[in-house]
Amino acid sequence: MTLIPVDPSQYPTEPEPMDVGVSYKVQVTKLELSPKQDKNGNSYLQLETVVLEPEAYAGMNLSRNYIGIPPNLDGSGFMSEGEIRKAKNAGITLSRFCACFGLRATEDGLDTNSAIGQIGSVIIEQGEYQGRKTFSIKDFLLS
Repeated sequence: MTLIPVDPSQYPTEPEPMDVGVSYKVQVTKLELSPKQDKNGNSYLQLETVVLEPEAYAGMNLSRNYIGIPPNLDGSGFMSEGEIRKAKNAGITLSRFCACFGLRATEDGLDTNSAIGQIGSVIIEQGEYQGRKTFSIKDFLLS
């Protein structure tokens, strides 16, 4: 028999409720390109952060499971004005994420590892997954 030296009854069965009306200062702990594509064949990033402030929520984890990667605007002239507009709109969330955390692309692209440890502010939303309350990043605040 294996004994685990904890009493599970001392721990909550649901995460602590968070206030959706305030901004949270968070630090990036993980940013990865998803190994799979979305239903439309698009690539996307998955983000994990830890709350730094407000102190009452410090240490809680917040994530954003989908940050779409837009088509490259390379200026080759092969995109119509409508396609350019659509691509620019598709890049808003990625652009806001990078501005929030002070990330800049090089001529080779955006290095996801450069995000680790960066600090920014976000607002959150409450959702539900399998009947349980969840909290995730709704938007990235620009400084």
